[in-house]
Amino acid sequence: MLIEPVRLLMLKFLKEPTLTYVALKAFVEKERPDWIRALIPRNIDAGAEYRPQKVLALSAIQGVLCNQIAQDLGKKLDPAFGTVEAQMGHLLEYEVPTFCVSKELLAAAARTDLPGELLLDAVPFPFPALVFMLPKGTIRHPIGGDCPYVVVSRTEKEKVTSLPLKDMAILLTTPFG
Repeated sequence: MLIEPVRLLMLKFLKEPTLTYVALKAFVEKERPDWIRALIPRNIDAGAEYRPQKVLALSAIQGVLCNQIAQDLGKKLDPAFGTVEAQMGHLLEYEVPTFCVSKELLAAAARTDLPGELLLDAVPFPFPALVFMLPKGTIRHPIGGDCPYVVVSRTEKEKVTSLPLKDMAILLTTPFG
């Protein structure tokens, strides 16, 4: 269910040209800074070599807005945005545990040959949902550019999570497990 301020926000969002990260950040900071704060339960001083924590919150907010607009228009929802939303809901259950990965650790990982049959489920992590923040410029997607973080989220299929965004009721069901 959407409350009127969110409908107005979505109209403003639709009028914006394709939003870069900087433009999306400026838009959300102006229109709904409370949403950013709601998705960052604690601040981590990671240093200048990492993107700010806002990058994760803004990804989830972009997913929420884009999928809500698609739903309202009767269009198919973007599964990538849905996954980001569900992962954010899962991360919030553990107060978004965030680990900053050093360039040295990434370099050591790149030199390591893992067995081909190794499954991610076999790797122990301290939480079922966590974020690895990556140093700027270390991992790049050929189209999407710099990869600021990696999220690990292990959930049961059809687990329901929610996002605490004022004026918007969001319940998400994980499509995979």
